[in-house]
Amino acid sequence: MPFRLFLALALLATGLSLPRPGGTSAQPTYRFDHVGTDRGLSQSTVTVLTQDHQGYLWVGTDDGLNRFDGRTLTVYRHVLEDPTTLPGSRITSLYVAPDGDLWVGTMRGLARFDRTTETFHVPPGAPGDPASRCSPDVTTIAPSPGGKLWVGTFSGGLCVLAPDRRSARHVPLTSPDSKKVDRVYALRTDASGIPWAQVGTYANAPNRICKTDEEAETCRFIGEETFSRRIEGSEDLVAVGLAPDLSLARLRPDGGLDVLASPIWSNAPLSANSQDLLATPDGEIWLASEDDGILTMNPATGTTGTIRPDPDDPVSLSSDNVRSLFQDRQGILWVGTAQGLD
Repeated sequence: MPFRLFLALALLATGLSLPRPGGTSAQPTYRFDHVGTDRGLSQSTVTVLTQDHQGYLWVGTDDGLNRFDGRTLTVYRHVLEDPTTLPGSRITSLYVAPDGDLWVGTMRGLARFDRTTETFHVPPGAPGDPASRCSPDVTTIAPSPGGKLWVGTFSGGLCVLAPDRRSARHVPLTSPDSKKVDRVYALRTDASGIPWAQVGTYANAPNRICKTDEEAETCRFIGEETFSRRIEGSEDLVAVGLAPDLSLARLRPDGGLDVLASPIWSNAPLSANSQDLLATPDGEIWLASEDDGILTMNPATGTTGTIRPDPDDPVSLSSDNVRSLFQDRQGILWVGTAQGLD
């Protein structure tokens, strides 16, 4: 029988009895259980979340990778002079491949986890390999339809791994105005499964978009208004553009878009680093915000709201600084914050 994650951390919703100010309809209130360092989490800032094929929840933090079975946490860190451990302990990205392999991005390299030996291995030419031309400071990972693995870095553009993961190639980025682009903040896939890179320079926040070309192994710069990405948990909803001007649209069968809200959050002070979007089981859209908790939107009614900490409520959200959102296969919603896992 395959492992199933114990439902130790459940997110429950109940309706509020009073309408919100300004004529908006009542928004659900949410109750969170908290998993922090007091329960074995390696560090409090949760940067990224995923679930493997065995059902384990993997929790990346600024100091260590955690495997959670709903009861206990197993911690993995970099160990000096041990090449079978993580190349670095600051975890920035996680990706579970169709074959079940877990890929871990750190600020010192990319590694594949071997479940049998519980060891980590950096592929030849990949970030973290001393012989690689790719920068080791991995920020994001995304697959392309043909099986290649795209890796974004903080100071060296993109790196692309071959489908067999036995070789990797550095992909330098130059913007249309001939400026070198070093930082890749995020790789997001569109409705066709093609990764797009959200990038910037040392002097500027992420302000450009390029679309990867799997065959040519390049990334072509385009206007951000044409960038649309899938919203996890929804089959037909996409987000168009970049924060703070995100729009919500529904994907038509012919490939066109019907805009539902533009922008989604007209009064929200979104930062360029607002990243994770998902559709909840009850139909809301959630966006992770670094300053305002979780921003919510109901596509059916157009109403928006926020989920924020309440110092007088021990089962409210842990922090206004939300780094990651994830929904597991059993429909449980997980929130990575600067104060632990909710």
